[in-house]
Amino acid sequence: MKKVKEYLEKVFNQNNIAGMSVAVTDKKGTLGIFNFGVQNSITGEPITNDSRFRIASITKVILGLTAMRLVEQNKLSLSDKVGKFVEWLNPTLSNLTIESLLSHTAGLPVEYTPDGPRDEGLLENSLKDELSKVDLSKVGNGSGYLYSNLGIRLVSLVIEKITGKRFSRASNELVIKPLKMDKTFYPLKEALKLPLSLPHAQTENGFKPVEMWENAVRYGAGGLFSTTEDLCKLARFILNYGVNDNGERLLKRQTIEKMVSPRTPNGKGDFYGITQMLHTYKGRLLGGHLGSAPPYCANLVTDFESGYGVAVVINTENNEHLRYEITDAVLDALTNR
Repeated sequence: MKKVKEYLEKVFNQNNIAGMSVAVTDKKGTLGIFNFGVQNSITGEPITNDSRFRIASITKVILGLTAMRLVEQNKLSLSDKVGKFVEWLNPTLSNLTIESLLSHTAGLPVEYTPDGPRDEGLLENSLKDELSKVDLSKVGNGSGYLYSNLGIRLVSLVIEKITGKRFSRASNELVIKPLKMDKTFYPLKEALKLPLSLPHAQTENGFKPVEMWENAVRYGAGGLFSTTEDLCKLARFILNYGVNDNGERLLKRQTIEKMVSPRTPNGKGDFYGITQMLHTYKGRLLGGHLGSAPPYCANLVTDFESGYGVAVVINTENNEHLRYEITDAVLDALTNR
């Protein structure tokens, strides 16, 4: 861990970063949390273990786990067509399977709207509007990989239909609370009451905080705030194939194995599973997910071969390139590669 700390200090000092947190875990517990810089460049408040960052698309892992818990409760199947739960879809959209939506192989377009409605209850109306504008000629199960927040949001609506609860509440009850991720939540208004690592832009004189955005109808695709300590709990759950820190089995081993199995090439030399970005590194396949909510960026990686997990969160723009670099280098240090 000394080698990890020295490497991270070097990364922080050589890059324009206001604040950064990196945590390392194995299957049993968190091995170390390394905090650098400030969560607010105006007040000088330092990054701590309690500093929440927006983790963006790492949220999709939570959504995937929520869906899989419903699968194991026999309330949902990956082969189910979305029209079974959402009656207003046109025939082409209605025919899409849950699996194609969760693996980004439904042909739905890329969508990124960081700012929008603050009312999560508008999810269904927003999807009605946005899906009505989709070019259906490119939509269908088994389409090539196309990373689509629309598809993920459609699954979050399915979860609402099945549970009768808002997606944020359903995912909290089925995944976040059982994993004891006590510092993880969706609403910006809650984040503002707690230690919050603000998003920062780079300036000639250093850094400045920038406006926080919110879009409650995108919660399932990328709405969570969390800490690296809580992300380690998520990593352990995956590394332990569905068993939480209390030794409770919440998902079958086969379910996690299915999630982290490559389903489609992502066009960049890596693969995508079920809400899992699968990164090929030095002959082994790493699971996890990137998070991009500019100027925030994040990465969560699980290495099944070594049993280590690494979580990275940064609060400053133009540092996306560091995510894989940090996780790969930290795993190298831990495994002496």
